[in-house]
Formats: sequence, C-alpha cells, structure tokens
Amino acid sequence: MRFSNDYGDIPVVPAEFCYAKSDMLGHGIVLLQDHCLLAGKVGHALLNQGRCAFPEGSPFMVAAHDVGKASPGFQRKYFSRTLETLCPELASASLEGRGWQTNHAVVGEAAFREHYPALAEWGKVVGVHHGSRKTPLSGTCGNYGGAEWAAERDKLLEWLEQQFGTPPSELPSPEQFKLVAGLTCVADWLASNEELFADPASTDEAQILAVLHDAGWRKPKLRSGLSFEDVFPFLPNSMQQGFIQSVDQRGVYVLEAPMGLGKTEAALFAAYKLMETGQNNGLYFGLPTCLTSNRIHTRVEAFMDQILDNSTYVKLMHGQAWMNLESGAKEFRVGMSCFSPRKRALLAPFGVGTIDQALLSILNVKHAFVRTFGLAGKVVILDEVHSYDAYTGTLLNLLIDELLKIGCSVIILSATLTAKRRNKFTGQMGSPSNYPLISSARGCVVPEPPADHSVHIHFSEKNILIERAVEAASKGACVLWICNSVAEAQAMYSQVQSAMNEGAFKTGLLHSRFPAWRRAELEDDWMEYLGKNGSRDEGCILVATQVVEQSVDIDADLLITELAPTDMLLQRIGRLWRHPRESRPCDRAETWIYDAEEVSRKYIYSDYVLWCTEQVWCNRKEVVLPRDIRDLLESTYASRTNLPEDVDALRVKQESKCKKLIQKAKGVTALFAGDDDEMNAPTRYSTMPTMQVLIVRCIDDLDTCAEIELTNGETLRLTAGVRDFKQAISIHQNLISMPRFLKEIKTPLWLQSLVLDAVVVLKLDGEQLSMLDGTEVPRGYHPDKGVYKREEILMKPQWEMYDESDW
Repeated sequence: MRFSNDYGDIPVVPAEFCYAKSDMLGHGIVLLQDHCLLAGKVGHALLNQGRCAFPEGSPFMVAAHDVGKASPGFQRKYFSRTLETLCPELASASLEGRGWQTNHAVVGEAAFREHYPALAEWGKVVGVHHGSRKTPLSGTCGNYGGAEWAAERDKLLEWLEQQFGTPPSELPSPEQFKLVAGLTCVADWLASNEELFADPASTDEAQILAVLHDAGWRKPKLRSGLSFEDVFPFLPNSMQQGFIQSVDQRGVYVLEAPMGLGKTEAALFAAYKLMETGQNNGLYFGLPTCLTSNRIHTRVEAFMDQILDNSTYVKLMHGQAWMNLESGAKEFRVGMSCFSPRKRALLAPFGVGTIDQALLSILNVKHAFVRTFGLAGKVVILDEVHSYDAYTGTLLNLLIDELLKIGCSVIILSATLTAKRRNKFTGQMGSPSNYPLISSARGCVVPEPPADHSVHIHFSEKNILIERAVEAASKGACVLWICNSVAEAQAMYSQVQSAMNEGAFKTGLLHSRFPAWRRAELEDDWMEYLGKNGSRDEGCILVATQVVEQSVDIDADLLITELAPTDMLLQRIGRLWRHPRESRPCDRAETWIYDAEEVSRKYIYSDYVLWCTEQVWCNRKEVVLPRDIRDLLESTYASRTNLPEDVDALRVKQESKCKKLIQKAKGVTALFAGDDDEMNAPTRYSTMPTMQVLIVRCIDDLDTCAEIELTNGETLRLTAGVRDFKQAISIHQNLISMPRFLKEIKTPLWLQSLVLDAVVVLKLDGEQLSMLDGTEVPRGYHPDKGVYKREEILMKPQWEMYDESDW
C-alpha cells in the first residue's frame, strides 16, 4: 500500500501502518500498534506480581510509551527502505532540510499532553522512558509533523484506550510517577526483546506469562510456617527473638547490636515473616562494600534455599555476580540480558549488592526509576549503617522515605549508631540508652545484652608497632593491621617485610587497588585463614584498609589500627577475638592505636571528629564491650563548648562542610537528568576523580584488533565491534579503579564493545606501568602490593595528578 502527499506539505503515514522496530537495512519489522499492544500486555503481566499498588491506568501508560514514533522524523530515519514502497515522498524527504524531530519520546509526550491536557504530568512518563527527558514543543508543530501527524497520534491513543482503558485519573505523586516510569521502561525492554517475543502481533497473554515465568519474572513461592530453627541451624538468641517478634508490619526497624551477635540472621528471618504474611514481596540486601556484599551473598543464598518452595527458578544476583561464569551465564539468559548488571540485582526478586545500587534510585541518573520499580514492595535490609557523612547520610534519609512510600519495609542493622541518627530513621523524639536496642516508629524493645568482654587499649608510635607486630606474629599470633589509606597500607606492608626474617610467617596486603581476579584470590585466602574455622597454622600479619572493617568474618589475635572515628574503631575491634577458641598466643585482647598521618587527617576523616575521638579514647586503658559502645559513640559525637581556639575552628569548618554536603546531596536527587555514567554517580562524596585501568603484560595493537596478555596470564584476541561474554568477564576481572592522572581517556576500538565505561590500557614491564606509546607513568604494579605510586617518574604536562593519600 502506498501513501502519497494527501495532507499538504508533509507526507503522512497512517498510525496503523507506522513501524516501531527495524532491521539493520531500514526495513520495518514490527508495526507500532503491535509493539505498543505487546508492551502494554507485558506491563499488565508485571503488575500481577503484586509488589505494590500501582495507579489505575498504568498499563495504558506503558502502551502509550512509543506513540511519538508516529512522526515523520522517526519513520524517515529508521524505515527508509520500507518507506520507498509505503510512502516514497517521505522516503525521499531530507531530514536535515525539514528539521523533523527524530526523538520519539519528546514527540510522544507532546501528543499525550495535548490529548490529555488535565493529565499533562503523566505525559512525562512517555517523555522519560529512555532515561532522560527534553521539554516538548506543541504537538502540532511542524517539527513533529504538523496537525496531520498529530491527528494520527491522537488516533493511536484512542485505539490504545480501547485496549487498556483510560490513563490514571489523578495526577501522580513523585513516587507514583517513578513506579509507572520504571514499569514502562522494563515492559518496553522486555517487549523489544526478539528472543522473547519473535512475533509480537500474535502473542497472547498466556504466552507472555509463560515467557516471563521462564525468565524468572514471577512471584516467588515461599514455604509457610517455618520456624527460625527450620531456616538456620541454631536456636535464636534473645536479641534475635525480640527483633523477630517486633517486626510484624511494614515500616522502618532499627536493630542495634554488637558485632557478631547474629543481626543478619535476625533480619533475614524477619524479612521471611513479612513476605510470608503478604506484607512484602521480595528482598534486597544492601551492604557498604563489594567485599561485604560478596561475602554475605552465600549466606543469603542458603537462606533462600530454605524459605523458597522451589529455589531453582530464581537466582540471587549482586553487582558483580555476572563475572562468575557459571551463574553469570544463567543471569544473561533471555529476559535479563537487556538489563545492565548494575540494575539486575534490584530487578531480581531476591538480590544482594551494595547500598549504592539502592541509592541510585533517588539520584538524577538515567533510569533511576527502573531501580525504584525494582525495589517496590520488597524488604530492604541495609547492613552496617553507621553515622554516615552528611552527604551519604542525607541520601540515605531520602531513600528510606521513598522506600516507605512504595510499599517497602526497611530493616537497618548497625553496631555503632548514635541516638540522633537512630531517631532520624524511626521518627522518635527520644529513645532509651540501652544496648542492644530494637527501635521502630512504635517504640523500643530492650533485649537481654550478651556477656561483656574487655579489650585493652594502647596508644603508641607507629615505628614501635612494626617491631611489636613482627614479634607477635613470630610467636604465632594472627595480627590484623588496618590503615586509613591504600598508600599507608602499602607503606606498612613494606616495613613489615623489611623488619621480619624472610619466610618467618605468612604476610599479606588487602585493599581496593588490585585487579578483581587478584583481589578475589587474596580475599578468599585471608577470609579462610582468619575465618571462624581457619587453620591458623602459624602466626601472620595482614595489612589492610577499611575493606575488612565491616561484615567480614576475620578473627585476629592482635589488632593494630590507625586512628579513625569511634564508630570505625569499634568496627575494627569487632575483628579482634571474634570467636571463642581453646587457646590463643596472646593472653588478652589488645588493640594498639597510632595517630593518623597528616594526609589521613586531611583527606580521609574529619579533623574535628578525629580530635573528638582521640579525646574520648586516649585515657582509656580498656573498653568493655558491648557495655561501653553507647557511651563511646555519644561522647564522640556530643556537642562541645569552650574548645581551644584551633579546635573550635575545626568544628566550625566541619559544621560548614556538613551543611554544604547536605545541600549537595539534595541537589543530586532531581527527578530528570541525562547522566549516563552510573559508575561515577555520586552516592558517596569524594573530590578524587577516578579512572578504570586495564593492565596488560603484552600487547599487539592493530587499532581495530589486538592480542593481549592480561595480568592473570590469560591471552585474548579482541576485535572491534565483537561482543563476547567470556571475553567481557576476562576484561572486567582485570580492571582496576585508581585515582585519575589523565585529562582525556580514550578506550581502544578493540575494547569498546566489552566495557561500559572509558578504560585506559597500561602496559606492564617488570613493575613499571607505561602508556601504549611507551611513556612511563608514575605508577607500578606488583601482584602482592597492587598498584602503587612511583615517585621517581617525572610528571608530564598531559597528566592531571591528584594527591593519592585518600586511596
């Protein structure tokens, strides 16, 4: 059928003959009506999962998402070959000369706004369904095809009303808007997957449900009536019993208890009860770091195996799970391949990841609303929540407020929370000073505290502690040394190596500046050696950064730590004498603290908070845990008067910075944005720009293809434009994030299809790193030290260097 220029100056194709999807040659393969109909049906099926309440009319909004494709700009740009027969006048028209808009989302929003002027706010769902939004012009303007094309879009909207009913009748709240926008985006991605729906025109509801069911998009089935002992191989303690009894309806619950008392199991079983009773549907477990989320993943997966009626159909997913080849291949099956790994943990019914992935749902990054949709109706457990800095703390408050409005329950776990912070979460004006403590908006429950134990505290000079650590390890003690920066940890590791006899005992270094494969090796080795059932055949010294201070089951005989804020010190002490043992090479639990270096005071922690911490701790010969935890925290963060002039200046500086960070946090939560770089989305505040680096031992670079040898010894042959899952895993297992020293980063052509973000490739010669043109950079790499700074390499004008003391 051919359509000529029957409507004046602009050639028009009736909406029922417009296309939504094309092949690589410009042939239309899916009609617009068929795609809109399928997307609406998929959206309706997703709503049947029952995660939370959606506004009436949501399926219509999903179906209407692509109405803007009925426009001359979009049809001319993508379906030129089909138009040669269908509408030759449009096929031969010049896009540039006509000035037609090709962004169908902005055209679609304009059409919705003019067809439903009282519901114009809902039109933004159409305008933002690809992640960012532009303000539309009049729906009848020439850029969008004039009045004739506007009439075709109106006709399509009326037809969709016949299929799905009318749009929502009331204007949306911000949370309703994000839910429907997320539903629309997910349904569109699924409906656009040709592997799932090969023939959209003939797909019925039963087929849709079967496809979603097979892809893991279905409501989980839980075993009913399970007791705590049915799920975990031990009886609940007093704290766990009290918490489980307290959590009986949707809301915010805060569980404060010492390190190692079983907060995780208490939270998981409480989540099971909320899901079993229909209060919530699904679970997301958010932790502070990738290491902690990786470690908790196994425990949560074992929990799922106990509570799910059929645990084989849904897999736990966390941010880096796709790099595990066995589980990753399943995760990339049809139905999930259209979602990036960063969103997948939130979209899956059960997920484990970092808290940052949840925080992204409230930031102004593309597709933030997809994460909102993924979290809706779930139990969200936030582990190791302490007195976050003002920036992340503000984001956390906003996240929790939104989670409650989208049908979630929030369980906050902490060993070191101040009363002020706790009351902010629960909305209480005051609360008991007891510890442990269970809090919610309905009040507090005081469980029976565990037995106290003493930890002896010493302050010392750093150089003395090197000798003490070596002496203790030589006598069989397992020593944990925690530093505030990568640079400090590397320096301490080198000094330990110099002070000890070669091979006298096991030593190691653990921080974030290793390739992923090497860091995983080190983590597995040390978590096993120092874990609850570790062999501990000989003494050892593990030097690490903050990566080991939370949610990690390390049991040290002696702790040495750089001065850090009280909540962090308590977390570090939680790695000391963590498990009962028949005997230890040390006769008592001891922690040695040395004063933070000047660079740490400047970059890592607040000078004022460190001063307050030192005042609280310096005269203590021992702390009794958990009895002293509350007093230590409140004393550190209490308001102070009559301070020395220099300290008061630090206080004023700290308060000013907090106010600025609070405003900055609120500024990054705007609803619409165009930032596609989620890796750099500001969930944590830092002034340190970073970059992704791939280190290669050998490389034969031919511009569009290359053969490379990675640091793990693997050899890859890469070609531009070729996307290979196994190669992508290999590349990401060898990436390192480090402080940026290049003003411009250009990813080689042969690498671009395997990475999401810009990556610089550096060649390794011995321990020296160089650009591919041979220029040496001021960085080295050793498998035991990671990436480190080489002071002897001269600066280059094209480099943009930053102080690396806050690694």
